[in-house]
Amino acid sequence: MRTLLEIYLSWGIRKENGCLEWPWSKDKQGYGKIYYKKKVRSIHRVIAHIVYNLDLDNPKIKALHKCDNPPCFEPSHIKVGTQSLNMFQAHLRGKREHWKNTPKNSKGRFTKNGN
Repeated sequence: MRTLLEIYLSWGIRKENGCLEWPWSKDKQGYGKIYYKKKVRSIHRVIAHIVYNLDLDNPKIKALHKCDNPPCFEPSHIKVGTQSLNMFQAHLRGKREHWKNTPKNSKGRFTKNGN
């Protein structure tokens, strides 16, 4: 008998870059959506829950894409982290203009012009 993970993975479409893309319902940003444990959830978060024990009820913990491809739910392309880590890594990959720590807030934020 196949596991739930095996079933979900069998539904994806494998791309040349190694991504496994969700072929069905997606949100405006392109993230795959699925009904899981009585809620509509992002498939990459569900996979992170199954594989890496991500707490689905903790919105501060994110399922991050290493591949920058929203419909991807390939387990090896997903890791668990915070939104701050996600934004910092996006900056390092050239996806964000500037990273700034503000005096009023120790949490980093991005600005368009670096001010």
